[in-house]
Amino acid sequence: MIPGEKAGVRPRAWALLIDLIVLSIIQVVAVALLQGAWIAGFNLLVWIAYSVTFDGGRGATPGKILLGLKIVRTDGSAVDYHQAFVRCLVKVIPLLLFSSLTSYAFFAQNPTLLRAGLVAAGLLFPLLSAIAVARHPCRQAPHDRAARTCVIRLF
Repeated sequence: MIPGEKAGVRPRAWALLIDLIVLSIIQVVAVALLQGAWIAGFNLLVWIAYSVTFDGGRGATPGKILLGLKIVRTDGSAVDYHQAFVRCLVKVIPLLLFSSLTSYAFFAQNPTLLRAGLVAAGLLFPLLSAIAVARHPCRQAPHDRAARTCVIRLF
């Protein structure tokens, strides 16, 4: 049984927004300093490192910390880097697939496919995760279930 009050969609969404702001600042600096087509790959690596480092080391990203949220294993023990990596990987794979679709559509000059890929990558997967959190009795998103974790409220 997962201890503590489970965090719902709203606090998790606000924490994600805070993390996206922090990551955007990092990425703006990176784009200003770096040049080349590999910047997108660099940004992805920064996002993975950010998520795995904070989630595995502290059990929460800065956004979660500010909102009093913490990731724990389903037995209540602390999350390690393995669980943090699994959570991140489950979030990244769908985005990579649809990012590839949008890249193909961009270079093939297919605006319909490009829009579909952008919508799927930017809206569909976060929406499906939010629905999963809202409907699951333990408020677990797919990445939580894969890593056997849960996000709880500390205050």
